[in-house]
Amino acid sequence: MSNRDVVVCSFYTPDEYYGGHAKELKTQLDSLGVGYELLEVQKRDGEDWADVTRRKIGFIKDICDKHPDKMVFWIDVDCRITHLPDYISNSTADLIGFQRSFGSPLQIGYQNRTRFWEPSFWGVNATEQGRKLVADAYELEQRATIKATDDYFLEEAWRANARKLTFQMIPSTAIVRERKLQEPGSRDAFFAFGSSGQRCRFQGQGCSARPGQEGWNPQAASEAGQKA
Repeated sequence: MSNRDVVVCSFYTPDEYYGGHAKELKTQLDSLGVGYELLEVQKRDGEDWADVTRRKIGFIKDICDKHPDKMVFWIDVDCRITHLPDYISNSTADLIGFQRSFGSPLQIGYQNRTRFWEPSFWGVNATEQGRKLVADAYELEQRATIKATDDYFLEEAWRANARKLTFQMIPSTAIVRERKLQEPGSRDAFFAFGSSGQRCRFQGQGCSARPGQEGWNPQAASEAGQKA
């Protein structure tokens, strides 16, 4: 698989922060020769930040449907890739991504966190199992009435399909870190993480638990989104 067999997708609202990052991301992907789909979305009346993020699921499904033979990656619009390594673009796994919070493999497990995958950069392959994950996440998002962000629907689809999926974890050493020496034997870092702070504020209001779990606070989730 080459970069021509990969599509990177993202969307953004037309404000100064996200709109500016969208232009930068487009320029970077053009320079790398990586295919992409970037979509400007409008915040609808009555929507908060959480409502906008859950629309990512339908957007990703649309991109998968549009490119049935290509590997599709989501990237948050304020993140960057310096290149797309062969072990990423040539992956045969149904699902590929970083562990939640970019943790070490030694920290894998739900005893440490309520989510498995980091939602800022992940990819789904053009396999029956990979596309079913996306389809299931979309089906849940369409019928769910709870207040939840995109990573909730990804998590639930992952849990429903995990035993049937092959998956690949991207090592945390692949993150570009300022003023830090590369560990011996590590692959070249390629991913730069950006954060608007929105997700942190949302989760900081009692929203880090999954809906239905102890600690889930839909009122706080809604209020956090409205303040963002």
